[in-house]
Amino acid sequence: MNIAQLKLSQKKLLDNLVSRGYDIQYIKGVKFVLRLLFEHEGCFHSYEQFAEKFIRTRGYTKATLDLRMMHLRTIQAYDEFGHYPDKKSFVPLCYPSRYNMLNPSFQKVIDIYRKRAAEHKKKSTVKMETDAVTMFLFEMQKFHVSSLDEIKEEHVLSFFLKEEQQKRSRTYCGHIASALKELGDLYDMKKVLGYFPDLKYERKNFNYLKDDEINVIKNALSDSNNILTFREKAIVSLALYTGIRGCDIANLKLTDIDWKKERVSFVQEKTGNPIVLPLLPHVGNSLFDYIRNERDNEAGSVYLFPNKKNATERLENKSIGTIVNTVFEKLNLRKGESGRGVSVFRHNLASKLLGKGTEIRVISHILGHICSSSIVPYIDADIPHLRECGINIECYPIRKELFE
Repeated sequence: MNIAQLKLSQKKLLDNLVSRGYDIQYIKGVKFVLRLLFEHEGCFHSYEQFAEKFIRTRGYTKATLDLRMMHLRTIQAYDEFGHYPDKKSFVPLCYPSRYNMLNPSFQKVIDIYRKRAAEHKKKSTVKMETDAVTMFLFEMQKFHVSSLDEIKEEHVLSFFLKEEQQKRSRTYCGHIASALKELGDLYDMKKVLGYFPDLKYERKNFNYLKDDEINVIKNALSDSNNILTFREKAIVSLALYTGIRGCDIANLKLTDIDWKKERVSFVQEKTGNPIVLPLLPHVGNSLFDYIRNERDNEAGSVYLFPNKKNATERLENKSIGTIVNTVFEKLNLRKGESGRGVSVFRHNLASKLLGKGTEIRVISHILGHICSSSIVPYIDADIPHLRECGINIECYPIRKELFE
C-alpha cells in the first residue's frame, strides 16, 4: 500500500466512480474510508491491518460493516493493483502478488531477508519491511533493472519523489533501508542506500480527549447504575489512568497485579521491556469489582481478561479496541467520528502530564518508551503550553479583509 501516493491520486478514483454511475452514497462511503486511511496514516502497514484496527472496531452492524469493507476493497484494488471499480466484487487473491512478479534475483533478496530477519525481528516487523522492500524492487524492475548492482540514483529518486514532491514517507523509506541493511555482507548496499533521499518527516498531531469527554467517562466509571459492564469499566480504567497499550491490557495476567504492593507489572508486547506502574485506587477498585462480580474465575484462566469463547485463552488485541469503541458508543461520545480507540487514552495521559509540567523522562518511563524522543508528538497536543508560546499581534497593523 502507498498512502502518500493515494493522497495524490484519489481524485482519479473518485472521478472514475462518478463516470461509471456509482450511487452517491457509495461514493460518500469511499470518501469516508479514504479520510480514515489518511487520518490514521502510520498506524498500520496493510489494508488487512487497517480493517482490523479501524473498521471492525467501530461497532457497525453486519450490513454496515460489509459495506465499509466493500469501500475499502475498492480503494485497495485501485491503490495496490491499479484496478478501477467495475461493479464486480474485488478479491485481492485473484491478482498475483508482487513477490511472484519479481525476477529470480530479487526474489532471492527477499528470501534471504525473511530468513535472517525472522531470527531477531518481530513477525509484524518482518512482514512490514518485506512488503516495503518488495514494492521497491518491483518498481526497480520497471526500469529494466534485474539486480541490485544495476540500480541507479535516478531510479531510486523516482521511487520516492515526483517532480521534487515527496511521494513516500520517511518511515516507509526507513522500512526499506532496514531490510536492505540485513544483506550488507552479501551485496553492496552502501551504494544503493546512498541514493536514498533525505525525506521530510511528516506526522499529524495525536488525538486526545477533551475535558468534557473525560468528565463523562469518569462519571460513567464511578456510577454503579449505568449501562457499562464491569469488564468495560476495568479496561477503560486501565487505559485512562495508566495509558497501557491495548495489546498489553489483553495480555495482562492475574499475577501481574500485586494487590499488597499496589502495583501493576508486565512486559510490553511492542518493546519487550518490563514496566511497573502504581495500582491507582480508581483502577484497583474497577479491577476488583470485575474479578468479584463478572469474571469467570472457575475456568482457571491465568489471564485477567479471559476470552469468553475460550476461557483458557486471553482476549484478542482487537477485542480491546472493540470494547473501548462500545463504551464510546454507550456514552454517546464521538458518534461517527474517528479517535475512539485505546490509543486515545494513552495520548490523553501523556498530554495531560505534559500540561501539568511533568518531566519528559518521567512521562516516557510511565508510557514505557524506549527513547524519550518518542514523547515529542505529544507536545503538539499540549494546548495550555502552546498557547503560552503565542505572540500578541495587537501592535502589528493588519488589514481587516485578511480575517474575512
